[in-house]
Amino acid sequence: MIIYNTTININENIVDEFAKWIKQEYIPKIIATNLFIDINLFEVLVEEEMGGITFSLQHSMKNMETYNEFNEKHFKDFDKLMHDRFTNNYVTFSTILQKVD
Repeated sequence: MIIYNTTININENIVDEFAKWIKQEYIPKIIATNLFIDINLFEVLVEEEMGGITFSLQHSMKNMETYNEFNEKHFKDFDKLMHDRFTNNYVTFSTILQKVD
């Protein structure tokens, strides 16, 4: 199993708006791609020096081929959704994790 993890630090002033939007609009659109086994949103419980509130959005998928398909066909659209809605109010980075048996 592969987990595509996106860590998002959002400006404290818009955390409630962000949480509502990501749960009600963003995640359902990701689910609609039918590429993921499961998607979970977590709040990171470590205080950041730069401020803001940090979230981890974890997309579980079968394999790297699924990730590559998402990256090639959908990533730019989802990146644009976030950018258009929250320009200058967030920073993000992504990692790809593989379960160790």
